[in-house]
Amino acid sequence: MSSSESFHAPAGQPSLSFDRAAPLYDATRGYPPDVAERIGAAIIDAAAPSVDARFLEVGVGTGRIALPIASRGYDYTGVDISEGMVARLREKAAALQKEGAAAAPLRLHVVMADMTALPFPDASFDVVVAVHVFHLVSAWKQAVDEVLRVLRPGGLFLHCWDRHLAPTPVNGSMQERWEEIVRELGRGVIPLGAADRSVVTEYLRERGLAVETLPTVTWTTNESPRDTFDYIAQRIWSRTWLVSDEVFATSIQRLESWAIAHYGADYTTPQSKTQQFIISRTRR
Repeated sequence: MSSSESFHAPAGQPSLSFDRAAPLYDATRGYPPDVAERIGAAIIDAAAPSVDARFLEVGVGTGRIALPIASRGYDYTGVDISEGMVARLREKAAALQKEGAAAAPLRLHVVMADMTALPFPDASFDVVVAVHVFHLVSAWKQAVDEVLRVLRPGGLFLHCWDRHLAPTPVNGSMQERWEEIVRELGRGVIPLGAADRSVVTEYLRERGLAVETLPTVTWTTNESPRDTFDYIAQRIWSRTWLVSDEVFATSIQRLESWAIAHYGADYTTPQSKTQQFIISRTRR
């Protein structure tokens, strides 16, 4: 995955690939095992699926959502454009099967495709899941339309994300400062796709659909300002891919100087970070 200073996905590809993040994704963006299981259970509760229900996840990645659900025996299809992320998913699925950790043989199907052009017939799935993904898709409305197209009448679209709860986590202020520095360097970090989750909700309502928001799993982890800086510096955060290597190198030097001065002795001190998994539920 190469960075792009024009702030658009590569020509002919409406969505941003996570290939460059694949090696470190689970270590930096994965859920703790118990949290992943609780999130999987929350999605199943929200969907109330029949035993033969067909799930689809757009932007399946390394399977942090897919595997806890598929391991319960549900038919689960995942779509992604990142070969690196999907390779990691397949490794994890094979390990689950080998260890016998799944309740039944996995009915997990992985399809390499862009979510703006899903290779499935109309009304193919009972539940479609999307977790924190539409900000990566320039044609995000088209992606939402595709989700609705492949849903069966009465099927559920579960649009999900993590929400930070009080106290305010350090990562927000660190990320905001990095974006300020990039602007000071004469560049902007313009979101590739949906600027906020609320615009997806508004679009669904414009389509005449009711949207219900369900706060579900809450968990707490510890993270120091240094941990947050490293996350940005390693370019795992997708926003950092939208500037050139030269601009990024300068911005990260300035961010480190700011962070050391701003946090002082607390720079390497872990701080509590509480998050909540949100499910926005829409019936087709």
